[in-house]
Amino acid sequence: LNCINQGNQLALNFGLTGSDNPAGADCGCCSFQIIVERFYKEMYLPRLDKTKFLVPQEITMSQFVSIIRNRMQLGSTQAFYLLVNNRSMPSLSKTLAEVYNEYRADDGFLYLTYASQEVFGFCEGGT
Repeated sequence: LNCINQGNQLALNFGLTGSDNPAGADCGCCSFQIIVERFYKEMYLPRLDKTKFLVPQEITMSQFVSIIRNRMQLGSTQAFYLLVNNRSMPSLSKTLAEVYNEYRADDGFLYLTYASQEVFGFCEGGT
């Protein structure tokens, strides 16, 4: 398989189609496999419709946060955190390549967890 076909095959394995599949726009070999899950104590944020993402390496964490935010259909006043390995919050200016290279698991996936500020004890309008 050539690079594009490998990326498309990987996207198919992840159940990605159409606009969700960045392999069609960019070489699939230059994309990373990311698992995004809701924090186990989270009660305020909705669950994502999918947890597996195949994203281009040059995308920044800020851009990826926007993608997740749009998929959850959050309002502009709703805040959430994206944690790596349930503990670290990477800089939003880092590329996914930098985050992936620093935090990827042995199985080749990058695991991210999202949570609202309420989970960490910060409530809007609270004292």
